[in-house]
Amino acid sequence: MRLDRPDAEIIDRTTAIQGLARRDVRLLTCDTSQHTRGRAAGPQVTKVATKHPGNEPDWPAPDRSGTGVRAQRHTRQVEAEVPTAG
Repeated sequence: MRLDRPDAEIIDRTTAIQGLARRDVRLLTCDTSQHTRGRAAGPQVTKVATKHPGNEPDWPAPDRSGTGVRAQRHTRQVEAEVPTAG
């Protein structure tokens, strides 16, 4: 069953994986609250220092086009399907 908070679910799964792996598992995070909660739950947690990466991307924006290989391939396929007027 999914937990209501993504951070709690990540920590819970890290703890579960540690039990299955029968060895220490380390959770890496840039999130201070996840770091604090993770340490309280038991697994080893390392807070990765990072410079401010900027604002989060607006993923749900409908006009956002990807720039990866899959997005480029999709764009070429769509362009090839468009009939030319003439």
